Amino acid sequence: MGIIINQGDQYAIPFTIIRGGETATDEEIEKLEVFLGCMHKEYPGEIEYYAGTKQFLFPLLQRESMSLTPDSYSVRVRAKFTDGTIRGEVRAGTVQVREMRGVRE
Repeated sequence: MGIIINQGDQYAIPFTIIRGGETATDEEIEKLEVFLGCMHKEYPGEIEYYAGTKQFLFPLLQRESMSLTPDSYSVRVRAKFTDGTIRGEVRAGTVQVREMRGVRE
């Protein structure tokens, strides 16, 4: 995952969980914890799942993207599967935050 975002914009950052070479579905996930910078969100809860694409979506509100200084941030994920297996915190890509630019008149 290598995503570029702008400060002040709202996003739903997509990601997938790969287990044993296959994309895991929500039926296999008991709990996810996703960390982006100092933010922490969980599934179920704030993070949503879309079965059609087998993707989880990390919501990033406008005020949250404004709180990130322009830089590159590691995305870290910790997963607990329904079979009891826990996959410790792993680096899952990066999000590059670009500085907000004013609107030209």
